[in-house]
Amino acid sequence: MDETDTFYTVKEVAKLLRVSESTVRNYVQRGVIKALRIGAGKRSTIRIPATEINTLIGDTNPDTTES
Repeated sequence: MDETDTFYTVKEVAKLLRVSESTVRNYVQRGVIKALRIGAGKRSTIRIPATEINTLIGDTNPDTTES
């Protein structure tokens, strides 16, 4: 991850991958997808870099997940 990455919410990633939000959260918890947690406790927010999504789906063109 670097500072030029585009970041997505759990909801956005779920929509891109066509899975549920709980599946995305499970991927983050198990380490399948690397993510940033912003905040602490129940009020924390998860942000997932576009590069992680590209890696997960095996995409070599990083521009395909950006809208």
